[in-house]
Amino acid sequence: MAIPVLPPSAPFTTQQRAYLNGFLAGVCGLDGIASNHQTNGAAISGVPTAMDDASLNRVGSDSGGNDLIAAPAASAAALNGVAASQSEPAPDESAPWHDAALGIAERMELAQDRPLPQKMMAAMAQLDCGQCGYLCKTYAQAIADGDEKSLRKCVPGGKETANQLKALVASA
Repeated sequence: MAIPVLPPSAPFTTQQRAYLNGFLAGVCGLDGIASNHQTNGAAISGVPTAMDDASLNRVGSDSGGNDLIAAPAASAAALNGVAASQSEPAPDESAPWHDAALGIAERMELAQDRPLPQKMMAAMAQLDCGQCGYLCKTYAQAIADGDEKSLRKCVPGGKETANQLKALVASA
């Protein structure tokens, strides 16, 4: 018996709700909801369970006539925990300041003898949040290369980061 995670009043079609219920059950490890790895998260009949890696498959349409597309099998396998067994990448030893728990003064001290792009990276908030459109490392590299002119894009770092970047650009 399937235990629904999303209520019937959720703003999704029956197929979307069934897919999301299966996905959430798999992520949360709930028993009884599409827990069989062969279903690839498809908890409704008529949805193909074996998908071709090379293409997306049309699996039906919603009440508005929009096509519903199934994810490639590789993505479905990853959603079902196949990729979860892989370990997290090791912390970057070349960037010891890449730790959001460190204050900006500590990060700048760790990067004091490094090239300008690495000092700029140390000035960032270290969250790799993407709010600026970059990761911390790529935003710092873009500023150092002159590809990015704005020094105020690091939202989590705020004024402190912007001021530090301004000082680094002035000293370069």
